[in-house]
Amino acid sequence: MEVTINLSDIASLLAHAIVRAKFEDDDDYMYEVITDTEISYIKEAQDLFDEWYDYYYKLINNLKIK
Repeated sequence: MEVTINLSDIASLLAHAIVRAKFEDDDDYMYEVITDTEISYIKEAQDLFDEWYDYYYKLINNLKIK
């Protein structure tokens, strides 16, 4: 059986889970409003996301699945 995963998606989901845990799901603190239709992480949350995204991306990419 062959299983395909999207490496970027799974790394993003895992990194986002770390950010949500760190900010205890407090959307008011974790995000900032850019425009009426656009939101973004605050700098601290973005830095944390980037760190964990890189970690998970490398970890999953280096797995040797037989």
